[in-house]
Amino acid sequence: MRSLRTHILLLLLFLSNGLQGSTSIKSYNGFRTNPYTTKEYRKTVSPYLMPANHPIKEMLDEIFTKNRVTSDLETFKTAGFQLIPTNQRSHIVVARHPALPGYIVKVALDSEKKQKFNRPSWVWLARRCELANKIRAVIRKQKCYLFTVAQKWIYPLPTTPPTLKKDYERKNEILVVTDMELANDSENEEAWKNMTKTHLKQLYTIITYAGGCSYRKDNIPVTKSGKFAFIDTEYPHRTPNYQTVIDFLSPEMRKYWMRLVDKGGLVY
Repeated sequence: MRSLRTHILLLLLFLSNGLQGSTSIKSYNGFRTNPYTTKEYRKTVSPYLMPANHPIKEMLDEIFTKNRVTSDLETFKTAGFQLIPTNQRSHIVVARHPALPGYIVKVALDSEKKQKFNRPSWVWLARRCELANKIRAVIRKQKCYLFTVAQKWIYPLPTTPPTLKKDYERKNEILVVTDMELANDSENEEAWKNMTKTHLKQLYTIITYAGGCSYRKDNIPVTKSGKFAFIDTEYPHRTPNYQTVIDFLSPEMRKYWMRLVDKGGLVY
């Protein structure tokens, strides 16, 4: 029989493991007790939270705990964020910060009252993470080495300080994305026109297995390293859409792409 000492040691080990498990739960910045969120919100967002030990987490805390940075464009810029031009269909702003090299943030400001398809911004941010993860898994498993996808995490904003104005709609998160170091527009257009059969076979594989839609040259731009990066991943639940690719290809590759789609990928 085990001695009393052994039982005590085992109990302490069990309790220690339990405590370690509880502290590893992603609950920083008051995520689990945030009075501005719901159970549905926490269930949807929690799988994609930035790990508490992520290398830029402390810097994010430093930026966002002192002031309500995401109140509006003025507070956002004052905090040091530099806007990246983008379309406004998603009602978010995209920016870099000198203290966060290698990363980009995508933010729905408190001052933004519009919703895409009448769904709150956190739904779309979680979906971006979901499809990015699906695409990453396909790229790895199917060895689609000509393509890549950004890492995406949701960073929960601190519950304080309050937003600046009562008529603002408080948002509780931002999306943090690895900077894919994209080529410029003309280089991207040229790269799409020079896609090869190998590119298109891999692209077809990714779209087929990962699903989603809105696959265009501005959503899968070429990077400075030469790979094509999936950067806009908002529609993980939609069936694959192959038609949006066609217009950006060379005439020869358009014909190949249509045969590829028609034959279910069985074209060489």
